[in-house]
Amino acid sequence: MGWDAFATKDGKMLKCDYSKEAEWAGMIVNPILRDAFGKANDKGMKIAGSVDGLLRDGGLDCSDCAYALRDATGMDCWSEDNLTPEVVKYYWEEAGWPPRDEWNWAVASAYYFLKTCAKNGLGIYFSW
Repeated sequence: MGWDAFATKDGKMLKCDYSKEAEWAGMIVNPILRDAFGKANDKGMKIAGSVDGLLRDGGLDCSDCAYALRDATGMDCWSEDNLTPEVVKYYWEEAGWPPRDEWNWAVASAYYFLKTCAKNGLGIYFSW
């Protein structure tokens, strides 16, 4: 098992649908958050040509994204503590991202994940 980051609401991971009826496995149940992470996914794809495969489902699962988050924010992406929405918002507001023309898929994924979490009042849970 590798590094992962998951968006949280009220301290719990977002509820996802893995049933056969879901449009895709792992689809976020909340339509507002599903739309927000879908847009994050699309924007990242437009800029970098590729994104972390978990982004549209409210997460990141590649350690390259952890390093991008760490480099932009200074956050400990291997912390055992869940990040509250307030802490996420702080990191979002204080982040220093490289110029967009230097972004790769990991930076774009980390940027849009953190932005979406901050703008929607979500926390972050890390796992590895």
